Amino acid sequence: MKKSLIALAVLASTGAAMAQSSVTLYGIVDVNLQSQKDEINAGTSNAVRQTSLSSGGVSTSRWGLKGSEDLGGGLKANFVLENGFDASTGAAAGAQFNRQSWVGVSGGFGELRLGNDYTARDDINGAAHAVFDSAFSPSVFIESGYNSNPNNQIKYLTPSFSGFSGAVSYALGENKAKSASGNAEGVAAVNVQYAAGPVYVGIAYQEDKGPVAASATGKANKDTFLNATYDLGVAKILASYRDVKNTLANGSGANSVSFDKQRVYQIGADVPVGAALVVSAGYAHSKSELAGINDVTGNGFAIGASYSLSKRTSIYTALNYSKAKQDGSDDLKSSVYAVGVRHAF
Repeated sequence: MKKSLIALAVLASTGAAMAQSSVTLYGIVDVNLQSQKDEINAGTSNAVRQTSLSSGGVSTSRWGLKGSEDLGGGLKANFVLENGFDASTGAAAGAQFNRQSWVGVSGGFGELRLGNDYTARDDINGAAHAVFDSAFSPSVFIESGYNSNPNNQIKYLTPSFSGFSGAVSYALGENKAKSASGNAEGVAAVNVQYAAGPVYVGIAYQEDKGPVAASATGKANKDTFLNATYDLGVAKILASYRDVKNTLANGSGANSVSFDKQRVYQIGADVPVGAALVVSAGYAHSKSELAGINDVTGNGFAIGASYSLSKRTSIYTALNYSKAKQDGSDDLKSSVYAVGVRHAF
């Protein structure tokens, strides 16, 4: 009888412990059929239209594990392990958990994370990008890339105070050899956000001093980003501004270039049409300075629609047309048409 009571007590305590912790499997599978043509001057022989199945239209395909444990006293231990993959081929993208792999603690003080996580600058990146912050957004082919989730990062996120919140992150530069593939100097970022009612405003700054070649000295990417949205009910207005200085050969898309300075402006709107359909459109303009030699002006227009078949599954279609013009050189043009399916689990 005593053994039975002890066994019941052990089972009860184990069940209570299990109830205080959780692990969740989650992910997104996103595949689209797209047709893309990149050209230098319309009608030339190098204008080739390519039709293909592509992974990650609206969202990058991914799967992950996330969990938390109640430590008592308002404290929790948290972790995320997340891998990106190509849903059109099944191939993994880089390291086993290339998107996120961090562990941390949270409580009334906010949250601390250690590992591979997205920078404080990246946290606000897509809040005001039209066409669902996707591979078809208006600025995709005309603005530079940036280091979004560096390794070896320490990140702190504040709690929300009357709509205000913030975050700061620093990725350690652990390779002091300054090799071309190393991260010798580190990546630092900070953001401040305000969200209350229909208004959202976010501002972020990121400084990336690596990777750099062995011969490089003191150069860094300095990235300032401001965005805002206002929800009118019948439509959400989107706007953003980005200023990048001293860029180290970053690029994105077919029309990427290396430059010393770049400014990017974006405007757009998300318009709900009924309960299941959202139409989004936007325009982006960029101006890049190439060490005073030749400037590059970029313009991008995009429109897309997403229709929810259920809470987890949607179908979408999108169009992006972009053009980059460099003084004294041929224009670069890119057009993409796509239709796809996105499923979250």
